[in-house]
Amino acid sequence: MIIFGSRDHRLYAVSPEGRKQWEFKTGGWVDASPAIAADGTVYFGSWDRKFYAVSGVGAKKWEFTTGGAIVSSAAIDRAGVIYFGSHDRKLYALNPDGTKRWEYATRGPIISSPAIGHDGTIYFTSLDGSLYALNPDGSRKWQLRTGSISQSSPVIGLEETIYLAGNTNCWAIAADGTVKWQWPIWKEADGPWAQATWAALANGNVLVVTGGGLMVELESGVDWVWNFGLFGPSFSSPLVGPDGTVYQTGLHTFLYAVSRSVPPANSSWPMFRANPQRTGRVVAVN
Repeated sequence: MIIFGSRDHRLYAVSPEGRKQWEFKTGGWVDASPAIAADGTVYFGSWDRKFYAVSGVGAKKWEFTTGGAIVSSAAIDRAGVIYFGSHDRKLYALNPDGTKRWEYATRGPIISSPAIGHDGTIYFTSLDGSLYALNPDGSRKWQLRTGSISQSSPVIGLEETIYLAGNTNCWAIAADGTVKWQWPIWKEADGPWAQATWAALANGNVLVVTGGGLMVELESGVDWVWNFGLFGPSFSSPLVGPDGTVYQTGLHTFLYAVSRSVPPANSSWPMFRANPQRTGRVVAVN
């Protein structure tokens, strides 16, 4: 079953054959991607300032109200705790029953999706220009000023390296918050900013989608391995299949499949929404 939101204020569930299974109406646009728990519960936020839990058959289980619109796509950890950001400048942690576990305030709206490390650390960005790392109890582990104010979300690669689009730069950050390297994906600071979330690969490289419309595989911040023109800026994130095939949309009406043999990194959160199914749930790491 395919589950997605729409700006007609609804969340839809569609069968693999394209038949509508159910729809759930909210009071605002649904720009956030749904997160799907192990028991089939669907979690998502809306511009109506509410965060919803819906059963696998489309019935509302509960709702939680924040102080701002919610476009941040939720992340679910191994214990079932749900994390998401809001325009009210806070990151929220909710229990599976909808009760608030904790909240963490930043200085800017949170529009990106959190990523969860193998030890439960929650990584997320705020439009205050910082990348945050929080412990599972909501206490701050570290904060790194990147200056990035894009909607791109962090991903996690090998050795728990965090990759992040920082306006016109690619950042690689160690799990302790120190910068491993930066790479300019655009030469001018006022050039087109990267908006897409990237993908960490099993060979230790990172797959980058630039604001200028290129998909690039970077090797340790040294240079690109290959690039592919998308014929225009792309706001979507690359999906890497188990066989390494890369699927990516461009600005125009094209879906590209690029033949590669490098699968996603064997990490807890190698791509946007964590895994090829886009469940937004921590994947098992061997």
